[in-house]
This record gives sequence, structure tokens and C-alpha cells, in this order.
Amino acid sequence: MLLLTGKTLQETLNNFNQESERVDALNYNEFLNNDFYNGYSIMDVLYELQKVVKYSKRIPINKRLSNKTNINLVLEFYNKLGLSENLEQILLGNHPMFKTTIDKNLSSRVGHKCNDPKIEFNVGDTGTIDGAINLAHESAHAINGHYNQIQILLSKQNTILQTTGNNSDEFKSLRKEFHLYLKKQKKFLHDCTEETETLIIELLFLDFLIDKNTISSEDKQLYINRRKNCFRNNLKIMFQEDLIYSKIIEIKKEKGSHSANLNEAEFNELCLRLKNNSHYDDIMSAFNDIANRRKLNQINHHSSYTFRYVVAEIISTVWYDKYISSSKKEKQQMLEDLKTFIKNNNNLDLNHITKLLLKTENYESIINYFVKISTKKENNLTN
Repeated sequence: MLLLTGKTLQETLNNFNQESERVDALNYNEFLNNDFYNGYSIMDVLYELQKVVKYSKRIPINKRLSNKTNINLVLEFYNKLGLSENLEQILLGNHPMFKTTIDKNLSSRVGHKCNDPKIEFNVGDTGTIDGAINLAHESAHAINGHYNQIQILLSKQNTILQTTGNNSDEFKSLRKEFHLYLKKQKKFLHDCTEETETLIIELLFLDFLIDKNTISSEDKQLYINRRKNCFRNNLKIMFQEDLIYSKIIEIKKEKGSHSANLNEAEFNELCLRLKNNSHYDDIMSAFNDIANRRKLNQINHHSSYTFRYVVAEIISTVWYDKYISSSKKEKQQMLEDLKTFIKNNNNLDLNHITKLLLKTENYESIINYFVKISTKKENNLTN
């Protein structure tokens, strides 16, 4: 239970409010709870989905691979897809716009910070199959439309910095352009698609590894089981935040408050309204985690970030099931559509990609398909 008083409580509330503002938590919560499709909100759907995806026992894939082998496997895989242009330079650390670091102690990510002259390409490679999958996953980010656009903007920035410096009007104008581009990428229906191509790539890469006799079908299932566990863990984060912020919004509306910040009186009311919840201690622990995200170095441990993986798991599962049951010609077209998505993902939101990848804008049919697949797999595991 979160027991705070006086200075400690005020410090926690300050941190909570700052973090809520950083991730636009109140607006995001309303987005998740607004009518999304046929009278259902996104949260309505997610609460139902947790019932069909079960936890599985985590068993690691015990296959050792060198970093060099992993790079060669990933390059061969992307070459077969027709997406290997510039990738070898990135993986080997020779690309002028990427700072590549592959090390067992790293958290895998592709990203760019402020005025840095290069994009970070970090991959945690522990000398296992996980390292190869991490490399394939992050490679999909590195070659996508978003980071291609970042490269264009970075190239302009680096040239301006070398010629006129960061106090020039040219630099200020470019930073404004950079800011507007990134703001556009953060629109809710777009932001939630940012892991979709990577999870599809993972499934295709697993099949590639099976064809290479690098892993077995059983190994593939172990990895998929791990993804299902992540799916449920991400849902848990979203459910806890949904409860916290929904109650805060409810309290503020009742009191006619237009302030986004949670004050002490509202916090006490929040605790009062949550105290009869059977998961009260867990919820208040989650509240404390939100306030301490930066201190704990968990800046991506929030609802809007985890929702990317929820969306990606749903779409990639449905896409892949359709893919493996398709004809050779249909598969070729699906891969072409996937390549189109990867190269243009910075311009596509959830509505666009469902139409491009799944040939539908009917979210109900996608969810029903996902439920059918998940239920079928659970039944197969128990029989």
C-alpha cells in the first residue's frame, strides 16, 4: 500500500504530475475509452482479449550463436525480402547516419536524441537466438520510413551546424520542422502502430531460422509463448493506468477542475474510491511506479508505449495466420504490402495499415480473427 504524508506525498504528486504530462496520460486515457468501433472503446476490447491469451511457462531457447553469425543470418533474411539496402552498413557500424552498438549488456532500441548527429542503433546480443531476433527486430526499425525521414532531417541539421551553428535562423527553422514532424508521429492512432512491422518480421524470421535448421518448430513456439506473456504483461500495465486515470478524470469532472495536475485532496479522494478494489495495493504500487519512472529508468513503462506492442501482437498474429494459409502468389503480394508498409510507416496510421496489410478496416473482424486463433492455439496446447 502507498502510505505517504506531508513532504513525501507532495514530492510523489509532483513527480506523478510531471510524468503524466510527459506521456499526455489524461488525453491518452480518454482516447482509449472513447467510442472506437460500433459502440466499443479500445479498453472494452482489451479487457475481453485478456481472457483468451493465457500465460505460458517461460522456457529459454538454448541455442548459442556468435554475433557474426547473427549478423549474417539477418542480412540473408532481409536480402530474401528485398529490404537489405544499406542494412549491412548499419549492422557493421559503417553507416554515416547510424551509431551502431551491439553488446550483451545493452537494451535493444533504435532512437534519436535531440541534436545528436546520428541515430542510435543498439542491440543486446547475448550470443543466443535472442540476439539474432533482437537484431532482426531492430533492423526493421532502422530501415523503415520513419528513420529514413529522420536521416533526411539529420543530414540537414548536421550541415547547418557545421556552417552556421545552432543559433542561426536556419537551425531554428529546421528544429521547428523536426518538432512538427515528431509531433505528427505522436498522434495516437499513428503512434500505436510503431511496433507492427517488427513483430511481423519476427514471425517471418523464425520461419527463416527453421528453414536454415538453426532452430526447431518447438523453439519457435517457445518464443511465441514468450510474446503472449509480454502481451498479457502489457495489458496489465494498461489496465492499471486505465483505472488510475479514469478515476482521476472522474474526480476532476465532478469537482469542475480544469487543472491536469493531481492535488493532495484529489489524491486522497482517489485512494478512497479505490480502497475496496481487491487489487488496491497493486494499483497504488503502480501509481508509485508512475511517479518514479525516471528514477527507475523505466521511461517507456507506460500505457501508450505498451499499447504499440498490444496492437502489433494482434495485427502480426492475424497477418501471419493469413500468410501461412495463402497461396504462393498471395504470399508474394502480402510481402510486397509489408515492404510498402515498412518503407512508408511514417505516413500510415492504424486505419491505413489494417487496409494495407489485412485488406479491411473492420476492427471487429480483426479482433474476432485474433480471438479465434488464440482460442484455437490454447485448445491445441491443452489437448
